[in-house]
Amino acid sequence: MNQIAGTRYYKWLAGFAAVALIAGLIVAPRLLPNNSGSRPRITFAQMQAQADGGLTAHWDEQTGVPDFLTGPIPYRLTSAERADPRSAAIGVLSRYRELFAMRDPARELVVTRVENDARGGQTLVRLRQVFEGLPVFGQTLLVHIDSQAIVGINGHYVPGIDVPTQAAVTAENATTAALKAAESEMPAATAPAELLVFVGDDGRANLAWKIPLKTLKPYDKLAYFIDAQKGTVLHVMPLLDGDKYRKIYDAQLKENLPGRLLAQEGEVPRDQAGAAAYQFTGQTYDYYKNTFGRDSYDDHGGTIVAIVHFPELGNSHWDGDSQVLAFGDADNYLTDKSDAFANDIVAHEMTHAVTQFSAGLIYEAQSGALNESFSDVFAVMVDREDWHLFEDNTASPPVPRPWLRDMEDPSLGGNYNRNDPLNSLGQPTTMADYANLPVKRDTDWGGVHVNSGIPNHTAFLAAQSSSREAVEQIWYRALTVYLTEKSKFGDFALALAQSAIDLYGANSREYKAVLASLQAEGLATTGGAAGPTPIPPTSAPRAPAAPTPTPAVSAGCNQLVGNGGFEGARSEPWVEITALQVPIIGADFPRTGKKSAWLGGTDEES
Repeated sequence: MNQIAGTRYYKWLAGFAAVALIAGLIVAPRLLPNNSGSRPRITFAQMQAQADGGLTAHWDEQTGVPDFLTGPIPYRLTSAERADPRSAAIGVLSRYRELFAMRDPARELVVTRVENDARGGQTLVRLRQVFEGLPVFGQTLLVHIDSQAIVGINGHYVPGIDVPTQAAVTAENATTAALKAAESEMPAATAPAELLVFVGDDGRANLAWKIPLKTLKPYDKLAYFIDAQKGTVLHVMPLLDGDKYRKIYDAQLKENLPGRLLAQEGEVPRDQAGAAAYQFTGQTYDYYKNTFGRDSYDDHGGTIVAIVHFPELGNSHWDGDSQVLAFGDADNYLTDKSDAFANDIVAHEMTHAVTQFSAGLIYEAQSGALNESFSDVFAVMVDREDWHLFEDNTASPPVPRPWLRDMEDPSLGGNYNRNDPLNSLGQPTTMADYANLPVKRDTDWGGVHVNSGIPNHTAFLAAQSSSREAVEQIWYRALTVYLTEKSKFGDFALALAQSAIDLYGANSREYKAVLASLQAEGLATTGGAAGPTPIPPTSAPRAPAAPTPTPAVSAGCNQLVGNGGFEGARSEPWVEITALQVPIIGADFPRTGKKSAWLGGTDEES
């Protein structure tokens, strides 16, 4: 094991063991299962004897099998398994199937997702338990794979399931039973019934139908589990914390926010702008859920609240304090339709919310430009037809192109003026044209809407050399795993490079595409902030600094280790918690007299 991999491995192992210890401390002491001398215990004792180092297990009292196993697992990965985590996960569970009282792991488990554990540096393989092809609700195992070994297995598996697989109650009759059991007014099924195995808190397994329902007065979304043999209700659970939930309001061009409630989840507003906001917030939710497994902007099923007919015309924003999306109507100058009618505007604003609940990029200077850029990048991932932004409501003229921003050509056909960036309708394309602006509100907080063109173009170039799909995965990982509140362009470059390595490898086309795009933009990848430091409000503008050249890498060296931005005062592992998480107080206060604060949301473009 090389030194770097070994450090990561033992760091993860110590943390994993600590979690197991904490879990043991906070759970009331439980007796060992009666089958302590059974095959799972004997198998574990054999594994401990073979393991190179500590091997610990936390046992599920009800099932008698481990629910938290910390490695190293005495299992040698083959070259094929190193390249295929799915086969490695099935392989180790097949080798030690008696530990979990499994009969045939290849038939009893289905890989649902393979993901990277950023903190531990491992690959996580998620496996759902099935019985005769039917999903066993809520039973999932996670296999943690290091570059050298299997280093942990945790989750829940129920051995010994033996239920009939043919339902005596039809799906239609089960749905009728669920509707009759609903205690609210106007219940309605929202999806077809699903046949599965449901294991109750008492450990009993039943063949069951899962029927999702919505109800009104009060509004609710519930899952009913109906016994597929008897037609009785086995269990009821809420669905709001794992499904999109939207509320649409009409501000009626007034400040009495949020205004009049137009509709909530399951109801399409009659108002056209409201209907568009309802549709496109759902589309963006589905994109993040299906592409990254993210459950709403906060990854915890947060309610999506959107306000249409906002009194500020021609502008939209995410209010990080109230946690609402606000969409203005057309100003009949730069915009000719309500912002709610543009799906990339809706996706852009919702991504500001994602950023708030992940990296938390402060909305000024380079971190603010990155905040804007990530919103643009994921806007064109939701609206995948082209690399243009806001084409569905941009008035041209006066905008020189029928879209407000363009990731392929940020200058909008050469309409960026580096000597007057704030009055340009285009943006800089590379660091050579970086707008070094004071960090004040009247100078766009250091050019957050100006300099975002540079990272935008980086994404476009990387996609041309790899794929749009690779870019969205790399950019999302960089945003949610590596960037912090004050990250600058240099941190951005490092985060992209490391994310590409994590996901695709140091010799991959995707990694090389990211490096080439960063170099083309004049962004450094060796640490520190690429490009100039934004000037303070009282200083005169100065010319952009020359980009830092990327140093040559000696032959055979393809894994560079950075210091994580230590000298740049990155806050990790410390976390700043505020109520708003966006800047509200300007840096350009007078030295004497009264101070003032602008209380606004993110993306106040006007």
